[in-house]
Amino acid sequence: MSLALAGISAVTAVGDDAASTFAALRANVAGLAEHPFHELLPHDPEWDEAEPLRAGIVPTLSADLEGPTRLVGLALGALQALVRDAKLSRSELADCAFCMALPELGPDTAPWDLARSFATELFAQAGVAPTRGVMVDQSGNTGAMVALHAAARCFAERRAQRCIVLAVDSFLDSARIADWDNRRRRFRSSRSRDGFLPGEAAVALLLEPADAAARPGAAPAPRPTLSMPGFGQESNPIEGERAPDGKGLTDAIRRALAALPDAVPRSVYADHNGESHRSFEWGLAKSRLSPRLDEVELRHPADCIGDVGAASGALLMGLAAHELGREGRRGRGVGLVLTASTSGHRAAVLVSPFEGREGSD
Repeated sequence: MSLALAGISAVTAVGDDAASTFAALRANVAGLAEHPFHELLPHDPEWDEAEPLRAGIVPTLSADLEGPTRLVGLALGALQALVRDAKLSRSELADCAFCMALPELGPDTAPWDLARSFATELFAQAGVAPTRGVMVDQSGNTGAMVALHAAARCFAERRAQRCIVLAVDSFLDSARIADWDNRRRRFRSSRSRDGFLPGEAAVALLLEPADAAARPGAAPAPRPTLSMPGFGQESNPIEGERAPDGKGLTDAIRRALAALPDAVPRSVYADHNGESHRSFEWGLAKSRLSPRLDEVELRHPADCIGDVGAASGALLMGLAAHELGREGRRGRGVGLVLTASTSGHRAAVLVSPFEGREGSD
């Protein structure tokens, strides 16, 4: 089954909607800035001054918001933008199934109990009562692909005609910063040159079965499609003691490519964030799957907005659809989206451009 991307919204450090976000990312506009009060530990906490935390910060949210409250604020902005841009009525919104990708479950997020409380708080603030079910996933960066798979199952079982994949994450929380900087040492600093810059984002995707007719009153238009995702498991995840073997990412890509055997990936959209572990895995997978990936161009927007965690997959799928759609019939193939969670879970999905549409500049 293929899924049609009928609408998308995004709230990021470089835009408060999908159009501005993707235009900024296409132009490589950086949205990284020093946080107004959060800092990183120096080499010697007793003698050295703290280092500033550079991050991809959403400017429309107060810097004082933290934890689940910040996540709800991000998600609410993305959901409201999707409703506005897709022209969904209140009844249409309530009739959507919801599949949510939330921060990876771990010592830093377990106290938030997001699986129990997040959706309830979000829907209370949004003023909507979904009638088609809500699924919550906390596998982290691969969560949007897990949600995509759940949406396809929902359609196959005829439980809903539309599904909203809502992916949100933020590292900008006091407890999370202490955990990722001090215990894990994964934030980029003078103590950790192989670390990443944290970010935050919320992305909402409106999905329909690819063969579904347009909603009553909606103008017929070609839409990008998403294939069924492929999954794999890296046996040596990034916080382990051994170098990755690349098998998990290779398996995920191979399974995604099998969904469209004749498709030629022209661009790879990955959640690479500057950590060498991910680049090493990609090099292994690319060489093993040669020659099908020999000519691809690698895109990694974390350079501009930091690592956005569970929002990565949805953001990358939207960016791939946006860029490939602009090229229309001139495009040479499809986009391949890759994500990697700290647990070792790996996911890949193919994004096909707008069919039957002339490209525009």
